[in-house]
Amino acid sequence: MPRRTAMTKWRPRALMMLALLAGVLATGSFAGSVSPDDANANDAKAHDANTSDAKKADAQTPDAKRLDAETPDARTLAAPADFASIADPNSRSAAYFTELGKVLTNPRCTNCHPRTDRPRQGDQARLHQPPVFRGADGFGLPAMRCTSCHRDANFDPAGMPGHAEWHLAPPEMAWEGKSVSQICAQIKDPKRNGGRSLHDVIVHIGTDSLVGWAWAPGVGRTPAPGTQKQAGALVEAWAESGAACP
Repeated sequence: MPRRTAMTKWRPRALMMLALLAGVLATGSFAGSVSPDDANANDAKAHDANTSDAKKADAQTPDAKRLDAETPDARTLAAPADFASIADPNSRSAAYFTELGKVLTNPRCTNCHPRTDRPRQGDQARLHQPPVFRGADGFGLPAMRCTSCHRDANFDPAGMPGHAEWHLAPPEMAWEGKSVSQICAQIKDPKRNGGRSLHDVIVHIGTDSLVGWAWAPGVGRTPAPGTQKQAGALVEAWAESGAACP
């Protein structure tokens, strides 16, 4: 047993010696050989280079680029009181909604308010992979329901978002690709907002837990600007001031 262990221990070194000898016979010199110290140094350099490249790659991910490109104002929400200096009531009301538009046009919202039957995903609003479709009830096709993958909560180890009611908004509530002004006209029209009154819209945006997911989307996704409470305050101020559109 000790002898077999010793042979097993020396076998890799013997193979290395044979490989080196083969190189010498092929080239007629040791010019291509590398000492153990040099090999270790080269391995260390390669490791450092790979680590550096990985850090550069991480810094250049699409989500990181998006964050770098955004100003702090794009990731926050102003309070209704911040618009008190706007004297005209209609202009002030429209300003409330313009600020709220930072949330409504964010990928956290538009990805699930698509203009087609295909949802989108990620900060770059890529088409959902694997390919899935809205289905008759917004919860997917019979063969591929949303809840087949999206469970009751985010599963961060796999980067999988989740909520018990995970589904797409109805086609008439599509926001993807629309301007803030177009969304404003749509969101106060019961025929295009799920039959909601303005009060219902306030409650929906300000308290609904699926809407609230936009501010806690899990790893790898940028939260919607501000907080759900701040968004609720803006939509309430907008509705109570006449619901004017920008």
